Amino acid sequence: MSHTILLEPLEPFFFGGSQTFGRLGDENGGSYLARSEHFPQQSAVLGMLRKELMIQAGLLTRKIRGEWVDYPRKSKALALVGGEKFDFSATAPQDFGAIKSIGPLHIRRNGKRYFPRVALEKYGIRPNFDNPKAPLLEGYNQKEYKLFDYLYGIDDGKWLALDEVFESWESVGNRLGGEEKALYRRIAYRFKQEGDAFAFELECEVPLSESIVSLGGDGSRFRLTVTESAPTLSTSLLPNGGLLLLSDCYIPLAEIRSHCRFAVTDEVSHSHLRGNRKSVQKRYGGQRFDKAIPRHFYRAGTIFFEPDETLVYTIEAQKNLVKIGYNHILKGESL
Repeated sequence: MSHTILLEPLEPFFFGGSQTFGRLGDENGGSYLARSEHFPQQSAVLGMLRKELMIQAGLLTRKIRGEWVDYPRKSKALALVGGEKFDFSATAPQDFGAIKSIGPLHIRRNGKRYFPRVALEKYGIRPNFDNPKAPLLEGYNQKEYKLFDYLYGIDDGKWLALDEVFESWESVGNRLGGEEKALYRRIAYRFKQEGDAFAFELECEVPLSESIVSLGGDGSRFRLTVTESAPTLSTSLLPNGGLLLLSDCYIPLAEIRSHCRFAVTDEVSHSHLRGNRKSVQKRYGGQRFDKAIPRHFYRAGTIFFEPDETLVYTIEAQKNLVKIGYNHILKGESL
């Protein structure tokens, strides 16, 4: 069954990104400034859903040292949410039990949907193809325009700047066990308008009930609600023959320029933390986590003009990424 899931924050939220992996203050992989991303990673949403399904099914045990599934319930848990950890490198869809697909995250405000989209029309900017060897953006001023700092209302055609949706929430953190370099600045976010929520489509064989869930680096709390599935997106959002990235997309092509006429793109790095059970640091009182090798994705909102079939196929062929909300695209009418 398909539904729309809404996540309304109950407190400021912090979503990890490339700046927040590793121990703060480390020479490699650390920083004194920990800034949240605006959106959580799709893999984090998957983890939240798997945990919540086990909680609502009464399979997750809470004990002094953490949360886990007791052995007599293990087979039921595996059937419900699968036993594999999400793997960026897997090409075939992994088994996540009742979770069949997760759609790309977007913002829901007053019942309207807002997706990241490069803000060309807002500024009256258009690609000029008169010189096929060197197309350019007419009217673009790099210092004045921040093309990827906008969301587009696919139901009402309105643009929302990110700073109209999010406001920063700054605090000072203290790295546990730190001596020198222990203090750091932490910048979280919250929504400016009450009632705004993150949203995504979910196809799941087991119904979810309204609840309070945790998501993000500090386990920020959100109210999860379930509503009817939203209408299909219209191709009228795109120029004829265009291709819009609705989510961050991994595109393993060495030379993108040879597979489309023109593109307005940005990149973002995605990674995850993995446990290293053989390297427990007693000084910090817990398991050491290492940073997995990051992958570079094209940012949601990117537009490719006149892409060829190879580009479209390569994006959609990443079935495991598509399954949890990455590599979702909207194709123009001629594609």
